[in-house]
Amino acid sequence: MSLLAAAGVALLEGLGAAAAGVWMVAQIIADRPVGLAIALSTAGFVLVAGALLVALSVGLFRQRRWSRGPAVFVQLLMLPIGYQLVEAPTTPIGYAMLLLALVGLVCLLLPSSTAVFRTENEQRDQRTF
Repeated sequence: MSLLAAAGVALLEGLGAAAAGVWMVAQIIADRPVGLAIALSTAGFVLVAGALLVALSVGLFRQRRWSRGPAVFVQLLMLPIGYQLVEAPTTPIGYAMLLLALVGLVCLLLPSSTAVFRTENEQRDQRTF
């Protein structure tokens, strides 16, 4: 259940990043900023990050071992980013990022989640001790 919650958190974060990336592209089209290359690369980065978070959420949902490490790493990265966004005018976004990162991290590190990713040999070795 906790792994499913972690997958849901990663999905929410991924969809949020994708929405932010689309909004950034719309702003670029509407405003034609002076630093067009920087604006486009930033929007592209945010869109790619959103796609990767969605892929991680699918991996977590399907209980793929490769997804847990990167998911923990992303949640740890989201903590300082969310903290920086707590200042106005992005206060609600910052708090949402902090909350999602904390929930996702706790869900990924709960024993019920880590047990899913153990191999049969690791589970057998743990029972003998």
